[in-house]
Amino acid sequence: MQTSVSKLEQAADQLHLTMHSITTNGSSLEEIKREIQVLKGLFLGRSQFPPIPQIPPKIPSWQLETAEVYLK
Repeated sequence: MQTSVSKLEQAADQLHLTMHSITTNGSSLEEIKREIQVLKGLFLGRSQFPPIPQIPPKIPSWQLETAEVYLK
């Protein structure tokens, strides 16, 4: 009976240490996630990319010549 109680106490202590390390690592993990989000925001912000050129669309010349081919 004494050995069963001591084994249970050891298991409870180990569980307590494991839970403490998970809690500590969990807060570190959340901090790392926040830092990654900040870095992504800095690197992927709209100001990091050139503006989209405003070129009006036009039909290529090789497509305009198709009317002459069909007329022959």
